[in-house]
Amino acid sequence: MVVSTRTPADEGRTRTTMKKSLTALFLASVLCPAVAIAAEPSEPDQTEERAEQVEAVDVKVEVAAGEKRVGELAGIVAWDQAAELSMEVDGHRHVTSVVVHKAGKNLKVQLGYQLDGESILESVEVSAKASRKKIVKSSDGAIAIALTLAPKTVTADELAPKKNHHHIDLPTDNTDPLGGL
Repeated sequence: MVVSTRTPADEGRTRTTMKKSLTALFLASVLCPAVAIAAEPSEPDQTEERAEQVEAVDVKVEVAAGEKRVGELAGIVAWDQAAELSMEVDGHRHVTSVVVHKAGKNLKVQLGYQLDGESILESVEVSAKASRKKIVKSSDGAIAIALTLAPKTVTADELAPKKNHHHIDLPTDNTDPLGGL
């Protein structure tokens, strides 16, 4: 807990310091207008290149096993490009592979699903409408996948895969004070 005590004398010093700062700023702007103009924030330069815009699809995948909701995956996927969305839940690795194609007013989706490396759905092709939930079930009905696809325009940076920061495991020698460095 931080306790701050201020006295009336402190407030008087603060006001005096602020008045001096404002006076100095005013005098500087009168005596040297170029400094005052440079200190003002300028409008963004119109010649700056804007980030490249790319057409893509915002994909939301919900996975359910039986009556239990397992989890949700989401990502931005480029048209006609294969992408994998994965998550780990309760020690199981769920991987959904998606390829989205334009097909007139509808969208064609090639969908695959793996659980712990075992293929549950083998590249099933389904037709879906934009921004509407499409439910796909495995052949035995044990797994249900709900897809929601929303076409959108994004920057190329948003579409690029995130860089993984690799973890470095250092040797654990308890007798070495520098840990092997």
